[in-house]
Amino acid sequence: MKTSFVTNNNNDFLIRFNNNISNSHNIFFVSAFGSINGYELVKENFNKFLKKAGAAKFLFDISQGMTSPDLIEELATAPGDVKVKISLRNDKHQFIHSKLYLFEGYETKSIIVGSNNFSQGGLKSNIESSIHIDDCDDQLFSESEKFSLSLWNDKFSINPLYHEKIFNEYKKSFKNWERKGFEDISEESLSLIRNEIIELNNNENFINTNLELLHLIGALAANIRFQSKENVEKGIFVFKFRRRVANAGTEDQGFISSRIDDQEPKLRLPQKETLSIFFRQWQKTYESFLLKYDPDSKIIFQDKTKNEISYEFKLQFKNPNLLWKSMLEYVRDCEKIRGSSIKLVPNLPKNLNKINPDIGIHFIQGYSDFRSRISTGDRLNKLQRIALQVDTFGTKFLYDTRDYLESKHNFRVNINDGSNRRGGQKDSLLRLTASKDTAKLFQSSWQIQLNNHFADYNAQNT
Repeated sequence: MKTSFVTNNNNDFLIRFNNNISNSHNIFFVSAFGSINGYELVKENFNKFLKKAGAAKFLFDISQGMTSPDLIEELATAPGDVKVKISLRNDKHQFIHSKLYLFEGYETKSIIVGSNNFSQGGLKSNIESSIHIDDCDDQLFSESEKFSLSLWNDKFSINPLYHEKIFNEYKKSFKNWERKGFEDISEESLSLIRNEIIELNNNENFINTNLELLHLIGALAANIRFQSKENVEKGIFVFKFRRRVANAGTEDQGFISSRIDDQEPKLRLPQKETLSIFFRQWQKTYESFLLKYDPDSKIIFQDKTKNEISYEFKLQFKNPNLLWKSMLEYVRDCEKIRGSSIKLVPNLPKNLNKINPDIGIHFIQGYSDFRSRISTGDRLNKLQRIALQVDTFGTKFLYDTRDYLESKHNFRVNINDGSNRRGGQKDSLLRLTASKDTAKLFQSSWQIQLNNHFADYNAQNT
């Protein structure tokens, strides 16, 4: 572990900052405020980071009214796995003032913490000081990541693009404050935004507006066959991921690869390492999310990989809470009488069609994490396809999901219904034509990158 004192003299901070972005596959920035001019200083390296299937989280406080809405929109619409949240807490005297930057590479982890905001002044021109911890030990990095995730999953931290009313109010207020040099921030406007955020977290609205919960229930739908009535009543939910070795029998065996003719650039990532990183991040994010509602909850992870990649997660609640209640109700909605016994089959949440489609897509995203397949073998009429696999006895889910994706998101969907063939349910799945819009189906950066490769290919060949 190497620790350095860093200032903005001779652009030392900015140089280190950009180098860390270039050497990372995962970054997590928490800053009291950010500006579009600050982003311009790192944009070139950040775009290269995204092209390597990097994943990024940005959390900005807005209680001082200084985080640029243009920055938020620029980051949130970047072509890759980029997530942005803004925070405005109920107590006006308790706001996020941290400037904490986490960089995770394949071989090393780094932290920069100090006075530098994610702004032009903070990254380059102000008199700032920070500590750069390079080749950080696992315990320190883990503690910093847990702190950042606790802020990320706080009920006062929201994704602004999925809550348009709140974001539009902030944009309007920002323009007014900017004209006044940020010297006369309207507490009335801030209170209005605070009240809107509080309303999102009311019990009645919880499942309709909480993106992480919808995503988690989507993952639960993908794993519904592994649930038991006895377990879920005790607060135990099981998630399993299975995958054969990718591209077997080719030069890309063991690699996630776009392999579209001779198209360049070609995405080629080591399969086990890539999936391991993604699901470890999945575990960290949801552990922090669960702890917000049940401090005694936990996720037990097991790597059961032998001849195929195999991961298993056991989510364990101990105390009654909104998450447990919502997940339990979903499982009960999935109970169907099959013959003389009750089977669990996936269902769309009852109110999904009433939820804003940009929010509802997180249910499909959670499902996709465990049951999607992106493969050059999924070709129909020379189009690259994305496949969503469906559980046994999931015929209604198959068609309901198609209707939802077509009506709410205008995706082109083809059904392969294995229930229509002799022998029952085999290979039932939805095939969707990959486009820029279908990138919204995915949580993982490598899936988004593959989707974008396929979308480019489809655009050139249709």
